[in-house]
Amino acid sequence: MKIEKASKSDLGDIVSLKIQMFKDAELLHLLADNSQDTIQRTYIELYKEKMVQHFIYRSEGKIVAMAGGFIKDDFPYCFYKNGRYGFVGDMFTQADFRRQGLAQQLLSRTLLWFRESNISHVQLLSSKDGKELYRKNGFIEKMDLMSLELV
Repeated sequence: MKIEKASKSDLGDIVSLKIQMFKDAELLHLLADNSQDTIQRTYIELYKEKMVQHFIYRSEGKIVAMAGGFIKDDFPYCFYKNGRYGFVGDMFTQADFRRQGLAQQLLSRTLLWFRESNISHVQLLSSKDGKELYRKNGFIEKMDLMSLELV
């Protein structure tokens, strides 16, 4: 299994897989109506700034699994010594390719990219299915995030 570093030319397929990820998680309703175009434009800008890198696995020329590493500098981390942190996102494997070790390989390659980018702190949001993988790789759950929907 060969994990590849994605290029800007892969972004259309990556964004389509991201939308599929939201559909599979039954979260498509959270996305804005023009989300596909907005995500693509945002990713193009982030690639130019070298603030994101996706890693992909192809089967028969088609991307079937991916992971994205995002370098972020938002509040309050922008005030910390390093000022930046890594965020793992777009972690998705199509159903027919799950349980083959692809997610582990993609995560490992993403974490290596963070190290090479001098990122020492990494966060992610996990699905229920992904928690075991992340725990095996040293991630710990922190339940200090609270949320409120203002209607």
